[in-house]
Amino acid sequence: MQLSKIFLALMASSTLVLTGCGGGGGSSSGSDTENPGTPSGGDNNSGGDDSGDNTSGDGGNTQQASWSTPTELEDGSVTVSKLMVGGSANKPMMAYSKGNRLYIREFDGSNWSDAQSITSYNGTHDISWAFNANGKAVLALENNATNGATGLTECRLDYIRYNGTQWGSYIRARHLINPNNNYTCHNVDDLKIALSDDDSVALTWNRGDLTANTGRVQGCDSTDTCVTDAELSPQTLGSDYKAVALGMGNDGEGYILKMETSNFASNASGVFATGFSDGYIGSSTSIGVSNHSRLARVAVNDATHALALFNDNNTLQARFNNGSGFATSVELDDDLAGANYEATLEAYLSTGADYGLSLWVNNWTDLKTNISDAGSFSASSTEHPQDNDVIQSVTGAINDNGKAVIVWFGYDLDMTSGIPYDGTLYARFYDGSAWLDVQTIDSDIDVASFLSVKGGLGVYLDNSDDVTVVYNAYKDTQLTTEPKTFYTRRVID
Repeated sequence: MQLSKIFLALMASSTLVLTGCGGGGGSSSGSDTENPGTPSGGDNNSGGDDSGDNTSGDGGNTQQASWSTPTELEDGSVTVSKLMVGGSANKPMMAYSKGNRLYIREFDGSNWSDAQSITSYNGTHDISWAFNANGKAVLALENNATNGATGLTECRLDYIRYNGTQWGSYIRARHLINPNNNYTCHNVDDLKIALSDDDSVALTWNRGDLTANTGRVQGCDSTDTCVTDAELSPQTLGSDYKAVALGMGNDGEGYILKMETSNFASNASGVFATGFSDGYIGSSTSIGVSNHSRLARVAVNDATHALALFNDNNTLQARFNNGSGFATSVELDDDLAGANYEATLEAYLSTGADYGLSLWVNNWTDLKTNISDAGSFSASSTEHPQDNDVIQSVTGAINDNGKAVIVWFGYDLDMTSGIPYDGTLYARFYDGSAWLDVQTIDSDIDVASFLSVKGGLGVYLDNSDDVTVVYNAYKDTQLTTEPKTFYTRRVID
């Protein structure tokens, strides 16, 4: 079916990442300085097997459970921007912005905590968070600040730690300046953060002001001692490589997926897995080709085992690394759309085991998954039944029991006008051997607000097999004009 190209392009511009600019001071441990005013030619730094899971649901499986009635968390009387959902140690957490503040809430199994404001926020720059298996978390954000000595604007890359009970103060991971002019965080793209089980932190981002848009890496240990000025110069991904995915396992070790920037638009771009340890870059290995797109993802667990997905000449390839290198590619789909806006893919790997969930949407309508165990992928991928014209905002998770969940937002279009009808939020649960029936979480959701900066969707699956979904939605029946924040739970008794 032919959809409105203009409408699809607008929808493609929406993302699931909460973007923001933090404010405030705090610790300057590892206060590294990178000079972004350097020409692009240099970087002058100073200072379980699930075979047979192709079912549409077994209908009579006793593990199927109902979703609770969506419960309101924010009433929509004030602007609530896109949210993030995560968690660890069976504790779901959510982050969202309201007004000019960023808030965190935690779920104790019965109730959500009161909203805790951890920083100022104006919604203009990247923000990212990560969790480890010990119940710890880190949140990275960009902070435009004025240098008191020079009077010039500079960009500070900060992170905040959660120790399992409370959030701390800012830690300065990197300091980006131009000695002769203002330099803002608008030049920083795709900020990502990862957290190891030994509490080491890694950050990646891309220098958008350079012709080659080169990737950068920073590492800080558990004491928040970061890689120093003198060591920063080699900590790039090369003059023509962009970071597209980041994952970290135990003892500060992990992988970055990088791609050749200049080939994004016109040619097949190589996909490289770059190892790192405590923020120091190791060797890079070519693991495949991404055709006319930047579609590549990586998930890394506590054992530093990795699941990598990428588009190779319009086929979806998966490679698993058990610590001895990436194994031979496994083809999961032979007809993946090449353009960014026509395909979406995500990789998930259980924290303490090697269960993997590969998730992708092709041509806006075809939702598929593949369950893997220690690099053994399903012989055939599962296509999930759905009748909507468009799928957007898909997410998922897999736990150490080999259970998985996917959640997605679907809607239909008036084919004459291209205007969307109200949308529906769906979920499907994998019980370790089969996908159960598709379930409806919520319906009659306004599409434009859901896909705007005020939208958002996140899921957390714990090792008790309970699922928590949080989302922002505007309903026609509500009295307020802003989207409300809801949550719902699927609990295994």
